[in-house]
Amino acid sequence: LGSWASDRRKEYSLGELSKERIADLESLPGWVWKVDEADYAEGLEALKQFVEREGHAQIPNNHIENVDGVDRKLWGWISSRRAEYAKGKLSVERVATLEGLGLVLDVEAQRWQEMWGALEQFVEREGHAQPPVRHIEVFEGKSIGLGNRINKLRGNYSKGKLDPETISALENLPGWRWSLRKKS
Repeated sequence: LGSWASDRRKEYSLGELSKERIADLESLPGWVWKVDEADYAEGLEALKQFVEREGHAQIPNNHIENVDGVDRKLWGWISSRRAEYAKGKLSVERVATLEGLGLVLDVEAQRWQEMWGALEQFVEREGHAQPPVRHIEVFEGKSIGLGNRINKLRGNYSKGKLDPETISALENLPGWRWSLRKKS
């Protein structure tokens, strides 16, 4: 049935459907010509409902939002928008709308900012940039596994996977070391 409906939509877009068939299809409950547009609109409505109720756009994994009696897999919808954003395929208008609702589209950039803020806070308090491996830093109300993230940065550095700006920023922190081994 799905491929049949897809074929009718394609015929419609090519102008190959008669007025009678168009009317028949449009009389079906829930029929839409542009499935992607309808999916976006339904997901956006679910996101707006969630934000209005919860006061934020931090959607839990696998969250399902019921809108007008229909369950929407909101987490999956958001993951698709983030993937579009990462590929540069999300329109400026949609980016503005989603970010206006408080949705973070660039999760990696957010994680970096949180880690960096936590590290700066640690340095300010401790005077050095050497958190213990299992250290958790609470930054802006969020627990950040700072020691673990720093270890990952060191690993990426040793593999040549860090950009020069990141290397420079870290090396400018008081007491920064790329290796935890003590010099003999």
